[in-house]
Amino acid sequence: MDESGAPVPGAMVVIGWSGRLDHRKDGDAPSWGAPFLAMRADADGRFRTDRMGAGTIPVMARAASSGLARESALVPVGGTAEVVLRLEAPAVLHGVVRTDRGTPVSDATLSSATGLDVLTRFDARADEEGRFEIASLSSGEVLVEVNSDLERSSIVETLELRPGERREWNPVLATSSSLSGRVVSDAGPPLAGWHVRRKAQGDVGGRASGSTRTAADGRITLAGCADVP
Repeated sequence: MDESGAPVPGAMVVIGWSGRLDHRKDGDAPSWGAPFLAMRADADGRFRTDRMGAGTIPVMARAASSGLARESALVPVGGTAEVVLRLEAPAVLHGVVRTDRGTPVSDATLSSATGLDVLTRFDARADEEGRFEIASLSSGEVLVEVNSDLERSSIVETLELRPGERREWNPVLATSSSLSGRVVSDAGPPLAGWHVRRKAQGDVGGRASGSTRTAADGRITLAGCADVP
Protein backbone atom coordinates (compact mmCIF):
# COMPACT_ATOMS: atom_id res chain seq x y z
CA MET A 1 0.00 0.00 0.00
CA ASP A 2 1.01 3.64 -0.44
CA GLU A 3 1.50 6.24 2.30
CA SER A 4 -2.25 6.88 2.49
CA GLY A 5 -3.02 3.17 2.91
CA ALA A 6 -4.40 2.66 -0.60
CA PRO A 7 -3.44 -0.57 -2.41
CA VAL A 8 -0.77 -0.39 -5.11
CA PRO A 9 -1.69 -2.74 -7.99
CA GLY A 10 1.20 -4.15 -9.97
CA ALA A 11 3.90 -3.32 -7.41
CA MET A 12 7.00 -5.49 -7.76
CA VAL A 13 7.50 -7.70 -4.71
CA VAL A 14 10.74 -9.56 -4.02
CA ILE A 15 10.73 -12.23 -1.33
CA GLY A 16 13.82 -13.79 0.19
CA TRP A 17 16.35 -11.30 -1.23
CA SER A 18 18.29 -9.06 1.14
CA GLY A 19 19.17 -6.50 -1.53
CA ARG A 20 22.83 -7.50 -1.67
CA LEU A 21 24.96 -10.56 -2.33
CA ASP A 22 25.48 -12.35 0.99
CA HIS A 23 28.09 -15.01 1.44
CA ARG A 24 26.54 -18.17 2.84
CA LYS A 25 27.13 -21.92 2.98
CA ASP A 26 25.07 -24.33 0.89
CA GLY A 27 25.86 -27.65 2.53
CA ASP A 28 29.63 -27.95 2.55
CA ALA A 29 30.14 -25.57 -0.37
CA PRO A 30 30.23 -21.77 0.02
CA SER A 31 27.98 -19.85 -2.36
CA TRP A 32 26.78 -16.33 -2.99
CA GLY A 33 23.29 -14.93 -2.63
CA ALA A 34 20.07 -16.54 -1.48
CA PRO A 35 17.09 -18.03 -3.29
CA PHE A 36 14.45 -15.41 -3.97
CA LEU A 37 11.12 -15.00 -5.67
CA ALA A 38 9.86 -11.96 -7.59
CA MET A 39 6.21 -11.32 -8.37
CA ARG A 40 3.67 -8.57 -9.07
CA ALA A 41 0.93 -7.56 -6.65
CA ASP A 42 -2.59 -8.16 -7.93
CA ALA A 43 -5.31 -5.56 -8.56
CA ASP A 44 -5.89 -5.29 -4.79
CA GLY A 45 -2.21 -4.91 -4.01
CA ARG A 46 -2.02 -8.44 -2.58
CA PHE A 47 0.57 -11.15 -3.17
CA ARG A 48 0.97 -14.74 -2.01
CA THR A 49 3.46 -17.58 -2.32
CA ASP A 50 3.88 -21.01 -0.77
CA ARG A 51 7.40 -21.51 -2.08
CA MET A 52 9.30 -20.18 0.94
CA GLY A 53 10.55 -22.23 3.87
CA ALA A 54 10.24 -21.44 7.56
CA GLY A 55 12.28 -18.69 9.20
CA THR A 56 12.71 -14.94 8.94
CA ILE A 57 12.20 -13.98 5.30
CA PRO A 58 13.10 -10.50 3.98
CA VAL A 59 10.39 -8.94 1.80
CA MET A 60 10.77 -5.84 -0.38
CA ALA A 61 8.38 -4.00 -2.68
CA ARG A 62 8.49 -1.07 -5.05
CA ALA A 63 6.26 0.56 -7.65
CA ALA A 64 7.23 2.69 -10.66
CA SER A 65 6.64 6.00 -8.87
CA SER A 66 7.49 5.10 -5.29
CA GLY A 67 10.38 4.45 -2.99
CA LEU A 68 11.18 1.11 -1.44
CA ALA A 69 9.41 -0.78 1.33
CA ARG A 70 11.33 -3.35 3.40
CA GLU A 71 9.93 -5.72 5.99
CA SER A 72 10.61 -9.18 7.38
CA ALA A 73 8.12 -12.01 7.78
CA LEU A 74 8.57 -14.68 10.47
CA VAL A 75 7.23 -17.87 8.89
CA PRO A 76 6.60 -20.68 11.42
CA VAL A 77 7.24 -24.31 10.53
CA GLY A 78 4.16 -25.56 8.72
CA GLY A 79 2.44 -22.21 9.12
CA THR A 80 1.84 -18.94 7.28
CA ALA A 81 2.80 -15.32 7.82
CA GLU A 82 1.32 -12.03 6.66
CA VAL A 83 3.29 -8.84 6.06
CA VAL A 84 2.13 -5.32 5.20
CA LEU A 85 4.44 -3.26 3.00
CA ARG A 86 3.95 0.51 3.00
CA LEU A 87 5.69 2.19 0.07
CA GLU A 88 7.42 5.46 0.91
CA ALA A 89 7.43 8.68 -1.09
CA PRO A 90 10.27 8.59 -3.65
CA ALA A 91 13.30 10.85 -3.54
CA VAL A 92 14.52 12.80 -6.58
CA LEU A 93 18.15 13.60 -7.36
CA HIS A 94 18.97 16.34 -9.86
CA GLY A 95 21.83 18.62 -10.78
CA VAL A 96 24.56 19.34 -13.32
CA VAL A 97 27.71 17.31 -13.99
CA ARG A 98 30.74 19.54 -14.59
CA THR A 99 34.48 19.14 -14.91
CA ASP A 100 36.89 20.78 -12.48
CA ARG A 101 37.27 23.47 -15.19
CA GLY A 102 33.57 24.30 -14.82
CA THR A 103 32.46 22.98 -18.21
CA PRO A 104 29.34 20.75 -18.43
CA VAL A 105 29.86 17.06 -19.19
CA SER A 106 27.45 16.17 -21.97
CA ASP A 107 28.12 12.41 -22.06
CA ALA A 108 27.99 11.79 -18.29
CA THR A 109 26.21 8.64 -17.13
CA LEU A 110 24.94 8.15 -13.59
CA SER A 111 24.15 4.76 -12.10
CA SER A 112 23.87 2.86 -8.86
CA ALA A 113 27.43 1.89 -8.03
CA THR A 114 26.53 -1.36 -6.28
CA GLY A 115 24.42 -2.67 -9.14
CA LEU A 116 23.25 -5.60 -7.01
CA ASP A 117 19.90 -4.58 -5.58
CA VAL A 118 17.15 -5.86 -7.85
CA LEU A 119 14.77 -3.05 -6.86
CA THR A 120 17.00 0.01 -6.42
CA ARG A 121 19.22 -0.05 -9.50
CA PHE A 122 19.07 3.07 -11.65
CA ASP A 123 20.72 4.51 -14.76
CA ALA A 124 20.55 8.05 -16.14
CA ARG A 125 22.35 10.20 -18.70
CA ALA A 126 23.08 13.92 -18.57
CA ASP A 127 21.90 16.15 -21.42
CA GLU A 128 24.10 18.40 -23.58
CA GLU A 129 24.35 20.92 -20.73
CA GLY A 130 25.29 18.28 -18.17
CA ARG A 131 21.87 18.36 -16.48
CA PHE A 132 20.27 15.22 -15.10
CA GLU A 133 17.33 14.12 -12.98
CA ILE A 134 16.81 10.71 -11.38
CA ALA A 135 13.31 10.16 -10.03
CA SER A 136 11.75 7.45 -7.86
CA LEU A 137 14.82 6.84 -5.69
CA SER A 138 14.55 5.05 -2.36
CA SER A 139 15.60 6.75 0.86
CA GLY A 140 18.72 5.85 2.79
CA GLU A 141 22.28 5.42 1.62
CA VAL A 142 22.65 5.64 -2.16
CA LEU A 143 25.97 4.95 -3.85
CA VAL A 144 26.14 6.94 -7.11
CA GLU A 145 28.73 6.39 -9.83
CA VAL A 146 29.33 9.12 -12.45
CA ASN A 147 31.32 8.32 -15.59
CA SER A 148 32.45 10.21 -18.68
CA ASP A 149 34.21 8.57 -21.61
CA LEU A 150 35.01 11.93 -23.19
CA GLU A 151 36.72 13.24 -20.07
CA ARG A 152 38.10 9.80 -19.14
CA SER A 153 37.03 10.47 -15.58
CA SER A 154 34.70 9.04 -12.97
CA ILE A 155 33.68 9.45 -9.33
CA VAL A 156 31.77 7.35 -6.81
CA GLU A 157 29.97 9.12 -3.98
CA THR A 158 27.62 8.08 -1.19
CA LEU A 159 24.50 10.21 -0.64
CA GLU A 160 21.94 9.97 2.17
CA LEU A 161 18.40 10.61 0.90
CA ARG A 162 15.16 11.16 2.83
CA PRO A 163 11.70 9.96 1.71
CA GLY A 164 10.10 12.52 -0.61
CA GLU A 165 13.25 14.66 -0.73
CA ARG A 166 14.23 16.60 -3.85
CA ARG A 167 18.02 16.85 -3.62
CA GLU A 168 20.30 18.97 -5.78
CA TRP A 169 23.71 17.42 -6.31
CA ASN A 170 26.31 18.78 -8.71
CA PRO A 171 29.13 16.25 -9.15
CA VAL A 172 32.51 17.45 -10.39
CA LEU A 173 34.72 15.20 -12.52
CA ALA A 174 38.46 15.69 -12.30
CA THR A 175 40.06 16.00 -15.72
CA SER A 176 43.67 15.68 -14.67
CA SER A 177 43.59 12.73 -12.24
CA SER A 178 46.14 10.10 -13.15
CA LEU A 179 48.26 7.48 -11.45
CA SER A 180 51.88 7.06 -12.45
CA GLY A 181 54.56 4.71 -11.20
CA ARG A 182 57.15 2.12 -12.00
CA VAL A 183 56.94 -1.65 -11.66
CA VAL A 184 60.15 -3.43 -10.68
CA SER A 185 61.06 -6.92 -9.55
CA ASP A 186 62.23 -7.84 -6.06
CA ALA A 187 65.79 -7.67 -7.33
CA GLY A 188 65.32 -4.16 -8.70
CA PRO A 189 65.24 -4.43 -12.54
CA PRO A 190 62.15 -2.99 -14.28
CA LEU A 191 59.36 -5.33 -15.41
CA ALA A 192 58.43 -4.56 -19.02
CA GLY A 193 55.14 -5.59 -20.64
CA TRP A 194 53.35 -6.37 -17.39
CA HIS A 195 49.59 -5.85 -17.26
CA VAL A 196 48.54 -3.34 -14.55
CA ARG A 197 44.89 -2.76 -13.68
CA ARG A 198 43.18 -0.20 -11.47
CA LYS A 199 39.74 -0.53 -9.86
CA ALA A 200 37.94 2.22 -7.95
CA GLN A 201 36.57 1.41 -4.52
CA GLY A 202 32.83 0.66 -4.73
CA ASP A 203 32.97 0.17 -8.51
CA VAL A 204 31.27 -3.23 -8.56
CA GLY A 205 30.43 -3.04 -12.26
CA GLY A 206 34.01 -2.21 -13.27
CA ARG A 207 33.06 0.90 -15.24
CA ALA A 208 35.53 3.09 -13.33
CA SER A 209 38.38 0.64 -13.90
CA GLY A 210 41.24 0.81 -16.38
CA SER A 211 44.39 -1.00 -17.38
CA THR A 212 47.69 -0.57 -19.19
CA ARG A 213 51.01 -2.34 -19.77
CA THR A 214 54.35 -1.32 -18.38
CA ALA A 215 56.88 0.30 -20.71
CA ALA A 216 60.42 -0.99 -21.27
CA ASP A 217 61.58 0.83 -18.13
CA GLY A 218 58.62 -0.48 -16.10
CA ARG A 219 56.79 2.84 -16.04
CA ILE A 220 52.99 3.19 -16.22
CA THR A 221 50.42 5.98 -16.36
CA LEU A 222 46.72 5.38 -15.72
CA ALA A 223 44.61 8.37 -16.72
CA GLY A 224 41.04 9.17 -15.71
CA CYS A 225 41.26 7.82 -12.19
CA ALA A 226 38.20 8.16 -9.97
CA ASP A 227 38.37 10.45 -6.94
CA VAL A 228 38.16 7.47 -4.56
CA PRO A 229 40.70 4.98 -3.19
